[in-house]
This record gives sequence, C-alpha cells and structure tokens, in this order.
Amino acid sequence: METRYLRTLAVVAQTGSFSKTAQQLHITQSAVSQRIKWLEDHFGRELFNRTSTRLLLTDAGKVALEKAHEILALEDQMVEELENLERGHPLRVSCTPAFGMIHLPQALNRFMLRNYEITDIQLLFHVPEQAMIELREGHIELAVIEHCDRMDFEEFATYPLPDDKVVFVSAHTLNLPKGRCELSQLREHTLYVRKEGCSSRSLLENNLRQRHLSLRDFRKTVVTDGLVVTIEAVRAGAGIAFISRALVEKDLAEGILREHHVHDFSHQRNRTLVVNWDRRDDPAIKAFISCIFNTLNLPSPVEDDSAAG
Repeated sequence: METRYLRTLAVVAQTGSFSKTAQQLHITQSAVSQRIKWLEDHFGRELFNRTSTRLLLTDAGKVALEKAHEILALEDQMVEELENLERGHPLRVSCTPAFGMIHLPQALNRFMLRNYEITDIQLLFHVPEQAMIELREGHIELAVIEHCDRMDFEEFATYPLPDDKVVFVSAHTLNLPKGRCELSQLREHTLYVRKEGCSSRSLLENNLRQRHLSLRDFRKTVVTDGLVVTIEAVRAGAGIAFISRALVEKDLAEGILREHHVHDFSHQRNRTLVVNWDRRDDPAIKAFISCIFNTLNLPSPVEDDSAAG
C-alpha cells in the first residue's frame, strides 16, 4: 500500500471534505475520492459517514486513522534518519550557561570556520547531572561539565580543563570590603543564586554546610535561572551573587563590581570535557575538542584531522 493513500485519509479526517483535501494536497477532488474508495475496498469497511455535510469517521475509520498516523510517523522517522546518513552525524554539545557565555561563542566560531560542511549543530545548556544523563542516553555527544564533587566519568572519554574560579560579587554601593570578607557581612544581603543542580550553587551549599549554615541564613535568597538577570541585579545593588569570576571580569576591572573571598571557602570548581566513547574518533568531535582547547589557549589533547586540511 502506498502511504500517500494513508496521508489522504489523514487530511480528509482533518478537513471533513474531499474538495478541501484536494486543495491542500494539490490533487483533484476525483483523485481524493478514488484513494478513499480504494482504502475502503481494501479493508472492506466504510471509513467515512457521508450522510452529513461534513465527512465524519466511522468506527472503522477511527481505527484506520490511528494506525495510519503510526505508519506515517515511522515513514517520517525513516526519511529523517536516511537524510541524517547523507549529512553525517549531528553534533550535539552541552555546557553550563557560564561556559556558554564566556567561551562557547569563540569555540563555535573557530569550529564553523574550519568545518563548514557540518550543517546540524545543537547547543544545549544542562546542569551536570542532566548532562550525564543526556550523554548516557546518547542524546548529546560532547559536554563541558563544571562540578565541585567527584563524578563517575569511567564510561566516557574525558579531557580535563582548567578550573573555574567562583567568587562573591557586589556593587560598590553595598560598601562591602574588596577581597577578604567575613561571611557574616555577606549574609546581611540578598543572595542571587542559581537553581538546584547548578555547580556554583552546589559549591556554595557545600561551603555553607561545613559551617552548619544554609542559603536560608542569608537575608533573602532569590533563585534565578538567568545569569544576565543575576548580573544586572547585582550591578544595580540589589544583592550579591556567587558566580564565575570570568563572567564579570570586565566589571571587576572597571570597578563596577567588587569581588569577595571568604576564608577557608573553596572558590574553585572543576571543569571536564566529556565525550561519548564511541564518538571520540569522529573528526567533527575531535575538531570541536581542539577548538575548545584553542579558545582556552591550550594545546589540543587530540589529533585534529581537520587542521591539516
């Protein structure tokens, strides 16, 4: 059976009219009628009730339509997978918003200049645990994961990246001392913090837990998923934040913001580039790895096949 007959069935069920279906499919009304009649003869059942002005599905028609949708979905999936074979594997990359804002644009620009034949790139922001799930299930091929605890990367190919420094920041209007600052001073202010699962929040909570404190011990806590919102709020003097220093490096240099360190606080989080093991030798993956390391002014740990081209 040709699936165009099933598609015709689906459109007639949607429009309730042979003439509207003909217009939508760019065929004649007679062709629509003949396709539906062929299906009815083939199944030995009437699929539409023709007693009203609008064509309505019979019980047999409802069963046929449900199965038609399943068959058409399989066909669409097959076509997509065959097209993917022609285009090659998609490149799906995950990272944290911080890394995405600071480094990913440069790395992506390097990659696109050297790999113009890659047409299917997906960039996703995930917290560490979600990135690991996506890697295991094969939904992404490569992830830059920022973490403050040990993570089980045994099943993946991994490439260590330089640590990221996370600091408290505030506007000068809050009159907090630059550099060394007492935690009690910081706790007097509203804290802007990321959602649960984000590594900067996990690092802060670990530090606080060692002092038998929690986020509730700050004057007020505002949870936001937007780094831009957080930075703008801190610039305006609405509170403080514990974020990647690289995100606000320019503001710190210009004196718009101040950074603060707490004695015996851990201000470093790890960064690891994690790759699905079965894609580690893919030329596109190796090229992207090289672009990330080049962006960080580091030698690439893989032999980049595209660099020789």
